[in-house]
Amino acid sequence: MKKLILSVAVLAIMTVAACSSDDDGGKSKEGCVTCSITFEDGSNTKEVCNVDGIAFDDGDDTGVDYDDYVAGQESLGYNCN
Repeated sequence: MKKLILSVAVLAIMTVAACSSDDDGGKSKEGCVTCSITFEDGSNTKEVCNVDGIAFDDGDDTGVDYDDYVAGQESLGYNCN
């Protein structure tokens, strides 16, 4: 009985260790662009990254398709490259 409990405990530990997340959260960062806009009283610059097809704006998950998000930022007047 002790061997069975020990075996189950070891298996559970191995399963948890094998399923732990990677440093990048399991997401591949495919590329980033810098989007900037200039106003009369200043400017704004941000980094938009493509992570598995989703746009991350300065590290925040937008939940929006990357290409659609960048196109939307450009339609607002941002220059993204």
